[in-house]
Amino acid sequence: MVTTTVKSQGMVQDPRTQAPFANRPDLGPRILLIDDDPVFVAIMKRWAMMEKVQLECYVSLDEMGFIGLFSNYDVAILDYDLGYTTGIEIARCTDALLHHMPIVIVSIKDRSMECADAPTCVKAVLHKSKGYSHILNVATNLCRSNSENRLRELRRMVN
Repeated sequence: MVTTTVKSQGMVQDPRTQAPFANRPDLGPRILLIDDDPVFVAIMKRWAMMEKVQLECYVSLDEMGFIGLFSNYDVAILDYDLGYTTGIEIARCTDALLHHMPIVIVSIKDRSMECADAPTCVKAVLHKSKGYSHILNVATNLCRSNSENRLRELRRMVN
């Protein structure tokens, strides 16, 4: 991903610190995908475009910049195998920072044993053979349920 500096209203902004869809709230759920398989990423992007879902893709956490940017998204889809780290390790870090963010772990292999002690933010562990549409549907459904849960929490805090 190419990093460029954007000048907006007299201010210079680094796009890595801005929500990619911040000025477009009408687009629905924002989904983050971190996967180092370029074919999987390309097809997921295509499915997301057809379904009119906002999908931002990175090949690694390093490419994304820093873990704090997860807060710009409603749900994350993480590949289990990400080079020097795993999606579960990233999920543990995000769970400590962002308790409300649901995460979907995907893998080409059966990872049910490795994900048995996953943090509570991991809501699904899916085999990639389930299909791109299924994975995207699970993620968008998690966005909806997470939004409803956050709204209930806000109402409880106000009352």
